[in-house]
Amino acid sequence: MYTCHNQETLITVIPTSRHGQPYDIARVEAIFQLDQPITENDLLLVPEMEKIPKDLLEMLKLSKVNLAPMPESYVNEALSDFAQESADPNRDRETSEDAMLGLVRSIRYIFFSCIDHLFFNQNKKHPRKDA
Repeated sequence: MYTCHNQETLITVIPTSRHGQPYDIARVEAIFQLDQPITENDLLLVPEMEKIPKDLLEMLKLSKVNLAPMPESYVNEALSDFAQESADPNRDRETSEDAMLGLVRSIRYIFFSCIDHLFFNQNKKHPRKDA
């Protein structure tokens, strides 16, 4: 799993309410400095927080589940042994963590791949869009 050394967020507000709209638009750009490169075939999963029902989000917060962007390979690996793990009474903590991770995984995600893969290798198919 990647460790984030630095995160910067830039929010640009477009004041459409000053021009007759009942709302403003905000563009959000997040920059993460990670401890290692994102591999070309690994996607970063970012939960769409607004899609998580409020009661479920509260439960996830209480369980202290990690809602940060994480590699798809990490999630898949963590969930791959869930059946064996949940049968072992000595692994209750791991089972609970993986159950919450599985719950988060079932929520709609935004899939991100490394920038090089998305922008510089246009001729390659995106693993989620073409599946």
